[in-house]
Amino acid sequence: MQSKDEHQITRPNVENTLPEPPLIIVSLEGFTPSSLSCYGSSWNQTPTIDQLAASGCLWDRLIASDDQPVQLLAHWTQAQHDWVERCKQNGSIELITDRPFDNTDESCFDEITILPTEPVSERSSPAAECFETRFAQLIAAVVERLQSGESLGAIWLHSNFLAECWDAPVEPFESFAETSLAEHQEGEGGPIDDGPDAQLVNQIASSVKPAQFENVPNDHPDLVMLWMNRYGQQIQLIDLMIDYLLDEVTNDDPCLVLLGASGFRLGQGDFFGTQATNLRSADLQIPLLHTGSSPLRIPHLTSSDELPEILKRLVSEHEGHFPESRWSMRMSDAQPIQIQTNRSLYAVMTPDWWLVTDPDGSEHLYLKPDDGEDYNDVARLRMDVVDELLNLKKKPASDPDGA
Repeated sequence: MQSKDEHQITRPNVENTLPEPPLIIVSLEGFTPSSLSCYGSSWNQTPTIDQLAASGCLWDRLIASDDQPVQLLAHWTQAQHDWVERCKQNGSIELITDRPFDNTDESCFDEITILPTEPVSERSSPAAECFETRFAQLIAAVVERLQSGESLGAIWLHSNFLAECWDAPVEPFESFAETSLAEHQEGEGGPIDDGPDAQLVNQIASSVKPAQFENVPNDHPDLVMLWMNRYGQQIQLIDLMIDYLLDEVTNDDPCLVLLGASGFRLGQGDFFGTQATNLRSADLQIPLLHTGSSPLRIPHLTSSDELPEILKRLVSEHEGHFPESRWSMRMSDAQPIQIQTNRSLYAVMTPDWWLVTDPDGSEHLYLKPDDGEDYNDVARLRMDVVDELLNLKKKPASDPDGA
């Protein structure tokens, strides 16, 4: 793939007259950390996001406490959170999004802008240019709002384009989709001009509707990898647009938070996409990285419910850096996270284990963090752990000792 510096982007004509930047939060549904090179991806490149991770704080095991992203967003943006009060001392808090937001009465937002979106069914092909995509339009709206000169305490961008509309252009990204099948079939590179393989490559390369399918034995051996590449192009679009956003905030170092509101399965558990009928850890593993802190990589299990506290620290005048006692805690000290979901009868993540009970009543246990892809189900071998984790269901999630 090409590096960021090789991409040719036509930027909108904007003036660099931004006021002191507010807290900027970008949350994305269907955003998996396994697609980011700062999280160890070997098949995708995200240089801008990598730089943010290298100079800021990256949370290695952030788990969504609810598999519905709209519920997470509602919790994160409740008006009574401490970070809200601190931000409002500097100005209004605003939301720019491409999906309906119904939690207006209890939310922290002074203004909500919902950008109109073209139905995916009416899109016949990806966008020709990066700035014609849905996500780029959201970024442009954020930049325009920042340029207004009005006081802003925080601006929050939330998008579900990764789960709904893959409109990133095939160019300027250098894709292996056009050559991988040729290499597989012919032993050397070069495009495939005809035949079923060419049809498959062309179909995936021009796809706008996100893939969602279960793996079956007769699928093409490169099917998942080709769709991963198409998903990776959406992630590269995010990387480019974050780079553009940071370029427009020129008068100070912005406090930027980038995170997922739900995960995305790239073949884990024999499923590709979002909202599979069964729940697996890839549905809940979400990235979180931000500026405004010393370079840190926080390895321990963390619930998404902690985001309001993290935001509070970022906007607090004297708490910009996470204290050593917070990031050096032992992984075993992290509390179990019971997942709110309708896709399983019970699901809990601990520092060492992931237990999920499928709708049919079958129990599945995976060793964490070693088995990151939920590959080796050890439930029948460790019934003692299964029983122990099932007993947590009887205790309030906020009271791990059951007192």
